[in-house]
Amino acid sequence: MKTSLIAIYCWIILSATLFLASYQRNLAWRDELTLWEDVIKKSSNKSRGYNNVGVNYSLQGRIDDATAMYKTALRLRPDYLDAHNNLGNNYSRLGDIDAAIAEYKTVLRLKPDDAVARYNMGNAYERKGLLNEAISEYRSAIKLKPDYLQAHSNLGNVYFAQGQIENAINEFRESLRLIPDVAETHNNLGVAYGAQGKFVDAIMEFKIALRLKPGFDKAAENLRMTYREAGLNNNNQRQ
Repeated sequence: MKTSLIAIYCWIILSATLFLASYQRNLAWRDELTLWEDVIKKSSNKSRGYNNVGVNYSLQGRIDDATAMYKTALRLRPDYLDAHNNLGNNYSRLGDIDAAIAEYKTVLRLKPDDAVARYNMGNAYERKGLLNEAISEYRSAIKLKPDYLQAHSNLGNVYFAQGQIENAINEFRESLRLIPDVAETHNNLGVAYGAQGKFVDAIMEFKIALRLKPGFDKAAENLRMTYREAGLNNNNQRQ
C-alpha cells in the first residue's frame, strides 16, 4: 500500500509539473501574441507587427490566419524577406509547393546569399522529387552556413535516395559532429551503413539511436532487420 501511495504521489507531482510547463508555454505564446496584436492595432502601417503575429499564428496551427498576416506585411513592405520566407513555409505546409517556391525565389532574387531561403528551396525541390535541384540548394545553404545542421541532414537523405551512399554517410557524420545526440541522424547513418553491408557499424548506430530515444520504433525495426541480414540471432541482438 505504501509503495502504491508513493507511486500515486509521484504521478500527481509529475502531472502537475507537466501541466504547469504546458500552461507556462501557452501563456508565453499568448503574451507574445497579445503584444504583437496590440502593436498592429496601434501601428497598423508597421509590417513587422503583422509578420510576428503571423509567426505566432503559425505556431498555433492557424495557418490561414498566419497567411493573411504575412500577405498584409508584404503589402506594406514588398521586400520583407522574413515575411516571404514565412509565407513560403506556410504554402509548403498547405501542400502548395509551387507557391512556396515562388516566395523563396523572391527572397533569393533580393538576397542571393540567404542560407535559410536556400535551405527552404531545397526542401521544396525535394518534395517535388527534383533531387538534383534540391542537392544544389542544400549545398548552397551549407556553403553560406557550414554549420547548417538541417541542411547537412537533408542533403544526406537526398544523396541516399539517389544511391550516393558514401556522400550520404559523410553528410550524416557531419550532422552528428555538429550535434551528436540526434537519434534520427544515427538511425539514418545506420541505414546507410547497412546499404554498404557494414552491419557492425549499422548495428552500433541503431543502438545509439535507441539509447537516445528508447521508443524509436523505426530504429528498433532497423536493428532487428540488420541482425537478420547479418545472420545474427536474438541473443546477439540483446548484447
